[in-house]
Amino acid sequence: MSKRKTRYSYLFFSLDIILLALFGLLCNTGPTGVLFHEVAGLVYAALIVVHLIFNRKWIVAAAKGKLRGRRSVAMLAVNILLFADLIVILETGTHVSQYLFPEDVKAESIVLVVHAACSVVAAILIVANVLLHAKAITKGRMLPKVGLVVVLTVIISYAMFGGIQGALDHGMPKDGDVKGQNGQSIDDSDHRLKDGEKK
Repeated sequence: MSKRKTRYSYLFFSLDIILLALFGLLCNTGPTGVLFHEVAGLVYAALIVVHLIFNRKWIVAAAKGKLRGRRSVAMLAVNILLFADLIVILETGTHVSQYLFPEDVKAESIVLVVHAACSVVAAILIVANVLLHAKAITKGRMLPKVGLVVVLTVIISYAMFGGIQGALDHGMPKDGDVKGQNGQSIDDSDHRLKDGEKK
């Protein structure tokens, strides 16, 4: 393998690791906060575009129907579903944004649930994608296979277990998220109603 191809392989592999790690952080909004979640989400989308550019030859081959074998067909199906799912996540994310894309009228809680549910689906599809690429990832001497398995296990576990729980917590509406008719939160409206009854 030439030095150029080796550098390309390292860069490509590093990008995939960054995408996996960033996805785990995106699923866990508790430790990082909503602002980081929104900014990191846009960064993640940009890195996905770079990932697609790196895989342009495979995409062109798929578009021309040159893929052969069950594994290749499965990879194509997983990638199409994942790409569509990520678009839904990005779209719903803009509607529930609190900082980068604030709206005068907040989206209904169902949008939050769809955003969280699609994150769970994305986690499952990402794991499937990694497993389908396992043979190619561990090929060669880029990293010891045992070390690679450990890294992937840690990252995927974080995204699948901690990430799914974080996504569900983020997706469920909390007190003050659902707006009343006066544009106030239900929680605030209740306090005002109680104050009026006391008077």
